[in-house]
Amino acid sequence: MRLKKIIVTLLLLFTLAFIMSMGLYALAGESEIPATITGHNVRFRAQNNTNSTILALMPLGTKVTVTGQIEDWYKVRLDGQDGFVFGEFVSIDAKDDGEPGYINAGTVRLRVGPSLDAAILTTMSRGTTLTITDTIGEWYAVTVDGVSGFAFAEFVTPGVKPAPAPRSSSSSAKTVATPARSAAGVETVDWWSEGKRMMRPGTRATLTDVKTGISFNIRVMSSGNHADVEPLTADDTAAMRRIRGGKWNWNPRASLLTVNGRTIAVSVNGMPHGGSTIRGNNFNGHFCMHFLNSRNHYNNRVDSGHKRQIEIALKS
Repeated sequence: MRLKKIIVTLLLLFTLAFIMSMGLYALAGESEIPATITGHNVRFRAQNNTNSTILALMPLGTKVTVTGQIEDWYKVRLDGQDGFVFGEFVSIDAKDDGEPGYINAGTVRLRVGPSLDAAILTTMSRGTTLTITDTIGEWYAVTVDGVSGFAFAEFVTPGVKPAPAPRSSSSSAKTVATPARSAAGVETVDWWSEGKRMMRPGTRATLTDVKTGISFNIRVMSSGNHADVEPLTADDTAAMRRIRGGKWNWNPRASLLTVNGRTIAVSVNGMPHGGSTIRGNNFNGHFCMHFLNSRNHYNNRVDSGHKRQIEIALKS
């Protein structure tokens, strides 16, 4: 009997030592956590390395169960099979009831899946309020009037819809904000008269998140209705990801741009999308940076969410 206990103890110690040597641990004390794949044709591998066998290719939006983590890899379960996925392509599903948002364009389609080929559930008009429950690639999972589906994230502004401005017979239908400068030396710069020239492709600068104080370096990829920029290095991408709480999203954030000795109030989103020019920075695409009076690409209008964040940055 004593010998049996010794053998059982040794087996337990051996198992524990093996797990510790692999660096495997459960997330947040849980053994099974629902998650979503955030890339296209993401490889589901037998082991936590890029040389291991590919068990399946998972499309954007695939639902998996996270059971642990080894360094940069998540151990996941897909259709009853265990394997590994690189952590950058896994988004842990939100546990709360989501955050408020509203539609910022006209006739936006609510689809059954995060794809332009997915069936249309209904259409939503400008100003429609909804609840954002998750981010999948360039899409938001949303609930509106009790119906759940997916909307292209660029047509959704996170936050509470602002109250309409009072009408004034003397005011112009189209107003342009005037550049300002705070006592601390932070300034706003009109995109069309000055900002676009400052942000020529190839320009390097530093961004500092107002809320967290974290800074990282960027390089301008292009400048159209606003600046499309990229983190300069993998370390800069890691810093940007920390600002976002480890999860990419479209939410605008107040930021301070340091360039040519000036500190400029801007607003940036945090979702890799579209093209890119920098290799090895671990950022698959670029992100958008808005100046005073810059506009969205999709509707050629000033984005109210970015406008508010620029005002916050000016007062920081």
